[in-house]
Amino acid sequence: MLHHANNAEGILEFIKGDLRLFCFEDSDDRLIVLTSGTIKKRKKADKSEVDRAVRVKREYLAAKQQGRIKLVSLDDRKVKEIDDGWYLNRS
Repeated sequence: MLHHANNAEGILEFIKGDLRLFCFEDSDDRLIVLTSGTIKKRKKADKSEVDRAVRVKREYLAAKQQGRIKLVSLDDRKVKEIDDGWYLNRS
């Protein structure tokens, strides 16, 4: 099940059993960006996990705006270093 964990920030939460994955949509590039995951401890999403997802989203968008992130094709099978630890590994 996928639903909003923080509607104002566009943070989505995927729930499968005890697993929770937080993500957001980068509609400019038609991507879903996974920010973090955790094991469910209670019914409602842990505020600190949602806050982490918001922080990661803001860092991602700032890095993208500053040109520090380069998206690569799914056909590219190489590891691409993208600056400050952002990378895509398609090996």
